[in-house]
Amino acid sequence: QSSGQTMSQSTNMDHGQDSEDFDQLLETLGNQRLGVKMKPNARNRIKELMLVLLKLENTRVLRFDRSSKDTENCILGFREMLVHDLSTFNQEIRKMVCDDVRKCWLVNGKKCIKEPTGPVYELFR
Repeated sequence: QSSGQTMSQSTNMDHGQDSEDFDQLLETLGNQRLGVKMKPNARNRIKELMLVLLKLENTRVLRFDRSSKDTENCILGFREMLVHDLSTFNQEIRKMVCDDVRKCWLVNGKKCIKEPTGPVYELFR
């Protein structure tokens, strides 16, 4: 994989993308874009978020505006995200956090987060 790839350009684990390749891509992007080694919990959160966002893009809940220049895109591979159905978007983000498939959202024994969208919006910042 080229170092200039972004997650949304090269990744769709629902279509057979190997999880180790995905993790390596995240690690490379973290090192290049953020200049830090990404912790496993952060990597799992970004991975899970990207999969949900790709699903929402495929169902036309949202649309990504991507630049041809990688430096203008965020680490997730887009410059801007336009949400067409805010209610569905919010429900899916809440579901992702509360289901906690990768055990990365509900930490320290928590069964629920008062504002489940909070950690996700922190990633967008």
